[in-house]
Amino acid sequence: MSLIDYIFRHRLFTERRLPSLYSDFSRLKESNPDGYEANVTAWKTALEDAVHDGKMRLGGRTDIDVDESFDSSTGADDFLILHSGRWLLASLTSQIWGKPLGLDAVFEEQINSKSFIKLDTFLRQTHSIYDDPSWRLVKYGKSAFAWMFRDSAIQEYYDKFGSWRKPRRALPEDDFVIVANVAEAAKILVARVRKHIMSDNDPSPANTKRLFTIEMLKKMFSVNPFSTTDLPESGMEESIASSRMTFDTATLSDKDFEVLIIYLSRDLKEITILDNIVKFKDTSNMVGPISEEDKVVAQIRESIYNLGLRLNSQLYKAKMCHSKSIEYLSQRPISDHIRILARDELKRQKAAELAAKKAIDYKSQMESLLENIENAHSNIEVAKIMENSVPILKDLNKQTGGVDRVADLADMIKDQTEEIDSIGRIIIDPTISIDEDELDDELAKLSKEVKLEELKPNETGAATASYDATTVNKTTEDSLTEELSNMFSKANLNEAKNDLDEEPEKREVKRAAILQ
Repeated sequence: MSLIDYIFRHRLFTERRLPSLYSDFSRLKESNPDGYEANVTAWKTALEDAVHDGKMRLGGRTDIDVDESFDSSTGADDFLILHSGRWLLASLTSQIWGKPLGLDAVFEEQINSKSFIKLDTFLRQTHSIYDDPSWRLVKYGKSAFAWMFRDSAIQEYYDKFGSWRKPRRALPEDDFVIVANVAEAAKILVARVRKHIMSDNDPSPANTKRLFTIEMLKKMFSVNPFSTTDLPESGMEESIASSRMTFDTATLSDKDFEVLIIYLSRDLKEITILDNIVKFKDTSNMVGPISEEDKVVAQIRESIYNLGLRLNSQLYKAKMCHSKSIEYLSQRPISDHIRILARDELKRQKAAELAAKKAIDYKSQMESLLENIENAHSNIEVAKIMENSVPILKDLNKQTGGVDRVADLADMIKDQTEEIDSIGRIIIDPTISIDEDELDDELAKLSKEVKLEELKPNETGAATASYDATTVNKTTEDSLTEELSNMFSKANLNEAKNDLDEEPEKREVKRAAILQ
């Protein structure tokens, strides 16, 4: 898809708006500011998206008249840089609508707002693009006079009433950094690196995973810079397939990656750069200086990474050679030529296997060396902690007063504890005294009663205590007496009335009989 086709399919370039977008809408800035802003925003968004999606190429069009110095592949491999000039104007020229006459106003607005920054300015400046106090010098160019009157009534009058006298300016022949694309790619790269540091795929110690060489970082994270899913860091198929990448697979160019590294270091403060060594922030969100040890560790990590890629490549090569040798030997009939071809493939397989074995040995040595460096670094940290702990321990021991003072304190605590125990025993001791002689007599009496009950088991029921038997007998006698009284009062009431009329001698005889 060519650039012009991509633009016409963009969501902001509807068919109804195309006449306005391809007109000289710079005159609308005063008469129709909303329309002017809408057109500028549409072109800005479309150009940013085109660079983002890798569509900044002529696309093989032959209906555009360009001179011999024009390269139709210009800008095809950049995803963060917009190449402006005649080639861009020619790529956007439509057979129906002609050239985009307001494109120069779009670039002017984006340069003033710092959305598009000249590539050489971006690479040279030492201050962040987000806090540049002298940015207005870039806005007004090299004209000292224009800069002096930038806020005066003269400049305002000229912008308002003299703009129609300005001659049409050509599109700037320059390369511009698209800040929005750079910011997005930087955010994704930082997220990928942090995930890499936390992952277990890399056997390196966690403290060393923040160190990269620029070449190693580019190999690992320059493919598909706008993808939110992590790509395999190394693999058999991936390492071989990299030589067959098509344009549909986004890969940052060298200039793109240089812009991205500068943005991460200068504008986001996410990394530190020294020579070709890159160091990312640690878990405390701090970026320290790069030491000589960091340089050595980064170089070792790059060697391990390259050996891993070489190992995967040789293993894949050995596998392919083995498959080809089997394919040759499967042919019928087997001629001498076929045997020679199969033998050559087998020879290549053995050579690849030997190369893979060497890569494994070298990789193991590098990993062991990296582990030893990390262990030595840990030993240094432990030794420093121990050294710093010695005066603290001395001061604490001094405050305790030594062994003798602690022993005296222990004896004092023991004495006080014994005194507390003695006080407790006095508090819980019973206050009522018991006569021991009386207790012995009562025990002997109970023993005698038990023996008597054992000698007469059938005469009475279960043996009971003497004081219980007396109580029960008394209660039984009282009950019987009461019951007899009731019986006499009920059953013999009439008979008792008749006895009142009888003679005294007869009453006495009856009473004696009843009592018997």
